Formats: sequence, structure tokens, C-alpha cells
Amino acid sequence: MKNNLNIQETVYQFCKLYNPQLQKDKIRILLESSPFYPSVLSVYRALLSCKIDCNVVKTDIHGLLSLHQTMLLHIKEKENDKLVLVKSLKDEQAVYYDSFKQQYHVINTQVLLSSWDGVIIYSCATEQKRDRYHWLYFIFLFLFILLIFREITGFFISLNIIGLIVSFLLINQEFNLIENSILNRYCKIGKIFNCDKVIHSKIAHLKSLSLAELGSIYFISNLFWIITATLISIPQEYILGYLKIINLLCIPFILFLTFYQMYLKKWCLLCLSVCFVICIESLLSFCLEINLFISYLLIKIHLLACTISCFGIFFLTKYIKLSKSEKTQQIEALRIKRNPNVFHAVMRKQPQLKEENKDYLLVGNQESSIIITTWISPYCPHCANIVTDILSLYDKTNGNIQWRIYWAGKADKHSYYNKVQLHLIAIYKEDKQKFMLAIKKWYKYHKTSLFATQSNNRLPIGSIDILEKQIQYSQDMQIKTYPSVFLNNCLLPKEYSLKDLSFMLHDKEIWEHQQK
Repeated sequence: MKNNLNIQETVYQFCKLYNPQLQKDKIRILLESSPFYPSVLSVYRALLSCKIDCNVVKTDIHGLLSLHQTMLLHIKEKENDKLVLVKSLKDEQAVYYDSFKQQYHVINTQVLLSSWDGVIIYSCATEQKRDRYHWLYFIFLFLFILLIFREITGFFISLNIIGLIVSFLLINQEFNLIENSILNRYCKIGKIFNCDKVIHSKIAHLKSLSLAELGSIYFISNLFWIITATLISIPQEYILGYLKIINLLCIPFILFLTFYQMYLKKWCLLCLSVCFVICIESLLSFCLEINLFISYLLIKIHLLACTISCFGIFFLTKYIKLSKSEKTQQIEALRIKRNPNVFHAVMRKQPQLKEENKDYLLVGNQESSIIITTWISPYCPHCANIVTDILSLYDKTNGNIQWRIYWAGKADKHSYYNKVQLHLIAIYKEDKQKFMLAIKKWYKYHKTSLFATQSNNRLPIGSIDILEKQIQYSQDMQIKTYPSVFLNNCLLPKEYSLKDLSFMLHDKEIWEHQQK
């Protein structure tokens, strides 16, 4: 499959049916970092990593019609292959998701299946309903502002908040930050409306400043100076008189943006929405029949607001660009790390645990092919980071890993340094579920009532014996640094981290070879 954007968008929409909170960036990383991307195998493993239990099968049209599930169809075409998300399928018509227009369409079933190769991906999980009433939050916000600012300034503040939201949507669309199917649907309507064409055109960027950033600066600075002026009790007619001057200065910008879109023969609904908000603000200020007013105090407040807004938007966009660059580098690095040949070559050079020892504390599934052995100290901040990463892996695999724990300790069994380790071992011997809660609490807070209540209790003799054996085994293996992490009895290479393993959990080529 060559159409990568089609795959990512389609898989993302499929995942959202079962996990609405899932972020598109995670799908992108899971897919693009796979050595098999863009194949059906990479899609299947990405879905498993997102905790979506799914099946890949090859069937005929009769099996397809009897399924009655949302599914992904693998379509083979002359130039490239693609995935199609099918919401419902009947004898005569089907509802499918168009990843380019980012909306659902109805199509004839025979036309849809004409290039289908028989491969489907489906999940038996229950689809989750999404919150479809986000717009109510904006209404409540609008009413709340009107209650606080009961005079006409409250209405202008509400207009600027609406304008700021639209400007942030423009920034989102420019940098493709958060996927929103409703927004994309209205940004691409037919051949005339296309926000991306306008936003990414040459004139839409004034040197290093884009139209989206300019709109955000305008509305943020307006909010800042209007609220500040209101709070310091500047008369309302002075505020509205100064605002009228600002609106007059905005008219050339509105005209420029409108005529430019006419010249481009493409229209951006978000840009038009920004112009619409400014026009309403201008018309309202002129209808109030308030005289123009200039105040040095208001000019100073406005200049301060513009300066703060410019710096804020500048650092925001720099952060966004840096984050996107780091994400791309992360994907490229992961793609190399997830290559089985690279992984095996690196692991072969690592020191191994040659002697068997059963005195570890075992957490997880003892039959799992993923064995993580750690030497950790309860007082080490780096060990806390390792434990956090392992617990995250444990949750992602639903406990399907082996975590073998060896504690750092002093040879003197009565040493105060061994106190926490001994109590944790005692809890482990009593109840493994309590042990998991205790270790989470300890590494998160470092002090808990759990240890305070147990500190006066007598420790089981077995706890001391286990810790002594663990300390002896550490000396035999010449473990001198904490934390030390071994993966399937091989020291975890510096090039890899436990966070990398979360993307490799379903790469069978890696773990099957490791078992051998």
C-alpha cells in the first residue's frame, strides 16, 4: 500500500470507534515506525498496540455480508493499494469513509467490492459513543461571560473569544495538530472551499507570520486590553470608542483577505469566519453611535497586550514546530530500532545473565516471552523512572510480561538501608496485588502510610532470606550500577529504552528470535 495518508486517516477513524480518546499521533508513530509499513500487518499490529482486539481474515462476499461489523477492506488497485473503512454493508449499498474528503458516503456495494482482494480487518469489541454536544460548552461560556460583564463590553469579549477559538482552529489546521473530522468536513467542501490551499499559500505568510498567527495575536491582545480596561474602571464609552478605531484599521485586512481568496479561486471557511467576527464587532461598535476616542493609557495597555501576544504566539509556534520535528526523528529512529535484524545484531553484543536464579520477585505472566529483569533501589530517582516505564508496559500488555525484580541492599541484614526492601518483599509474600499497589505508591510518593503501619511489625524470616540471596546474586553477576535492566537475560542496550518496547510488543519476529 503506497497511499500512506489514506492508511493513517482510515486506521485512525477505525480506532476512534473503539477508543475515542486515542490520539492520531500515536497511530502515526505505531504505523510509520513499523518495518512492514505500509502493509496490512503493520495496521494489524498498530491496532493491537492500541488495545483493539481485532482479526485479519480472508473471506468471500457471502462471509462479508454476514459479518455485520464495521470493518477495514483491503482494496487492490492498478497504481496502489488502500484501506477502506466500511461502516455498514448491505446487498445493494454500503456506507464507507472517504479519507480524502474525511466524511462518510453511500456507494453501490458492487462498485466498492470490484477491487477488493478478500482481506478484511474487523473487531468484535463494542463501539463507544462519542460526546456530540461540545458546542454546548461554548454556549455556557458565552452566557457566563455575559453574566460577569453585564454591560455591552461582555458581548465584545465573547466575540473576541469566538474569534480566538477560530484562530486557534486555523493554527491547528496549518500545523495539522489535532484531528477533527467535523472541522475537516467543513474545510473541504467541493472544489471551491479548501482551507489548506489558502492557509499554505505564499501570501498567507507575511515573512515569518501566518494569517492564523496574526488573527490569534489580534484577538488575544483585544481580550487583554478590554478586560484590563474594564477592571481598572475606564468608562465603557472610552473603551468602545477606542475599539471603533481598531475596527476601522482592520477593514483593509478584511478586504485584502477577501480579494486574495477571490484571486486564488479557493475559499477558507475559517478565514471567512475570522472576517465575519471582526465585521460583526465593527458593525456593532458603529451602531452604538459612540464617538472615536484615543487615550494614551489605552494605547499603552494595547501595546503591552500586543507585545505579550506576539511573544506568546511566537513561542507557541516554535514549540509546535520543534515538537513535530522531534516526532519525525522519533519515528525514523523507531523504524530502525524495530527492524528485527538491527535489534538482534545489537542484542548479540550485550552481556548476558549466565546463571539461573529463582529468588526474584515475579510480577506478570510467568509464561510471557518478554522477560524484563531489573536491579533497582527504592531510593534512586532513576530507578523510579524505570519502574514507571515498566508499570506502563504492564498496563499496555494487560500484565502479559514477566517482570523479575532484584533489590539493591546492604550485606548487613539489620541495616536501615534494607528496611523498605524487606517490607516490600513481605508484602509480596502476603499478596501480589497489594505489592503492585505498594510499589506504585512508593515510587510515586516515596513515603506512604503503608510502610509507617508495617514498620513496627515483625518481618517474616523469609523476607530476610530472599533479600540476602538477591544481594549475593547481584555480587555474583557483578551488578554495580542501579538501575540495571536486562531484556530476556541480555543487558538492555543504551540505544533502546523501555518506552521503545511499548511500540515493539507485537513484533513477533523480535520475540520469537529472542526465545531461540
